[in-house]
Amino acid sequence: FGHDWGSIIVNSAAKARPSLFRSIGLLSVAELRDFFWMAFTRHPYQLVRSFYVFAFNVPWVPEAYLRGPDNSFEHFRNFVTLWCGRYNPERIQSYVETFMQPGVLEA
Repeated sequence: FGHDWGSIIVNSAAKARPSLFRSIGLLSVAELRDFFWMAFTRHPYQLVRSFYVFAFNVPWVPEAYLRGPDNSFEHFRNFVTLWCGRYNPERIQSYVETFMQPGVLEA
């Protein structure tokens, strides 16, 4: 099973090596070809909302973006708040502090 990135990875792996899978479940994510068709023809704004899927596939881009220009990790904080806004500020800060540790963001 996979959701978000997990769905993309599971779907790609199942297509590459179908004999290794009895079945797969993609949660809240369409098969990639269908996703692009739907996004381009019916919901182009979804491409904007899913920018990170594309951008985060380019080496060094995720790390540079999430660190921010001044290494404050403000972009990371905004990203976590956008996707996990229901968490209280202390929990979000604990994520920021974890990812600021050397090597964590790159892992």
